[in-house]
Parts: sequence; structure tokens; C-alpha cells
Amino acid sequence: MRSEFRRLLPPGAYREIVSFRSNPPNRIGVLANRLGVRVTQEAMSYGHRGYLDYRSTEKGYVPTVVVGRHLSEAWKRWVVGHELGHHFLEGVDADFILMGDAHDAEQAAFLYLESDDSNEQRAENFAEDLFFGDGALKAAVSLHGRDVGRLANVFKVPSAKIRNRMRFERL
Repeated sequence: MRSEFRRLLPPGAYREIVSFRSNPPNRIGVLANRLGVRVTQEAMSYGHRGYLDYRSTEKGYVPTVVVGRHLSEAWKRWVVGHELGHHFLEGVDADFILMGDAHDAEQAAFLYLESDDSNEQRAENFAEDLFFGDGALKAAVSLHGRDVGRLANVFKVPSAKIRNRMRFERL
């Protein structure tokens, strides 16, 4: 995992990520929970995959990744990884919290779709490092070949994400 991401993680989180990568079935929801982030599924309108929310509880605000119920399991996993990136890289958005419980899922999704492109790219990079970092994709290619569909099945992520990372790593 990139050092810039690693230093932003709370103590013990990197160990959880390494364990996540090396212990099938690599349940992203379990990882998120161990990192203090809840994951829930909700119905969303077409084109929305998920968003990060900070939900009010009696103990304060709890980071919650909301994923679209309509997504494939591969996309759900990817969205959780991406939104974990937002949580660890950006932290709590004070303006979002000030809206309190007055917002609904569609408004929240819209706000995050409108967020800064550089934040989106950093969250995407975080997800890539989460799933493919520390040479995991290169090792998988050496074991399974360059078959994108097969690799997507190994990592349980969308094929498009495998293709992007293979291009980036020149595999």
C-alpha cells in the first residue's frame, strides 16, 4: 500500500488490510467493520453506486458506507473499498455533518458525485491499493495468466478495474 495511504490509517488498520488480502473469502464488510465503518445497502436511482455518510447515533457520528442494492457483488466490494478511501483520506466533511438528518440518500449521493475530482481519484487509488497493492495483482497474473475475467473472479472486483490496474502496472 502506498505510504501516503498507510500513514493515514489508524493503528492496526494496515495489519487488517494485509489480513484481508491474504485470507479468503476477503469479505470487505468484515474489513470495514474492523476499521470502524458500517456498511449498509439501500435502493438507489440509476447511475448511483454508493456514498459515504456519517450517521448520527447516541454515541456520535458513525461512518457508514451505503452501497446500491442493485449492484453486483463485485461492484459492491469495489464501492466499499472506494468509500473507505474517502473516509480515511478526507475524514469527516463538516458541511455534510451540519446538514444532520435533514438530507436523504439521493441528496447525499448527489453531493458526493459533485465532490472534487482529485478526491475521487485518490479514493479510487486507495481502492486499487486495497485490492491490488503490495504486488497482489502481479502475483495473481503469474499464477492465473492475463485472463481479465479470471482475475476479476479471483479478486471479486469488476473486470474494468482489473483492466485499469493491469494497464497502470503494465502487466
